[in-house]
Amino acid sequence: MKALKIGYLTHVAQTWKKGIVIPADFKRESYIRCLTIPIDIINRDGHDTFILLGALPAMRNISYLILFLLIISLTANAQVTIPPDKDQLLKGDAGVQIIVAEKNGFPSPQKIISFKDQLGLTKDQLRKINEILTNLPVSATIKGQEIIDAEVELNRLFELGIINEKILRTKLERIGKLRADLRFMHLQAYLKGRQILSANQWDRLKELIASEVK
Repeated sequence: MKALKIGYLTHVAQTWKKGIVIPADFKRESYIRCLTIPIDIINRDGHDTFILLGALPAMRNISYLILFLLIISLTANAQVTIPPDKDQLLKGDAGVQIIVAEKNGFPSPQKIISFKDQLGLTKDQLRKINEILTNLPVSATIKGQEIIDAEVELNRLFELGIINEKILRTKLERIGKLRADLRFMHLQAYLKGRQILSANQWDRLKELIASEVK
């Protein structure tokens, strides 16, 4: 009896078409139950996950049963998030966008607030810093959603095959600007934090941060 082939199509980082062959000596003809039915068809982010069992044997070998279940589990759960940093964008997180500020001695507004007593911050200074901490997450989340929408739109154009170089450049330039705007928001908060402090407070803050590292 010929070997049976289980074909499946999924999308992980890109679309791959693979096959797993079950050895012919694994079964007996009397144990074959011909089903030839689709087991699972899922559409996530525009990518189809498809499993087709050409036939399903009444398996006596538990290892092959585990193999079947593993294939189905991995294929059904495989998906690509568009864009990859979607969760971060939805939360308004700065991520690695602010490293350039922190590595060069510009503390975050949160850090400034943590030293409010040692720095002797005035009520007006506290109000301004708290405004930054309140407004930034809202603005960053809104901008993040715009980025997600633009990335999903670009993905959709590729998916439908209705994109050319001119459209591609236009879409990428828009995404680039949106991402630059978001990074500006996060880094601007660091600059504003420094501007709110006096020269003496800024020097004192650097000393406090340096003593923390030791």
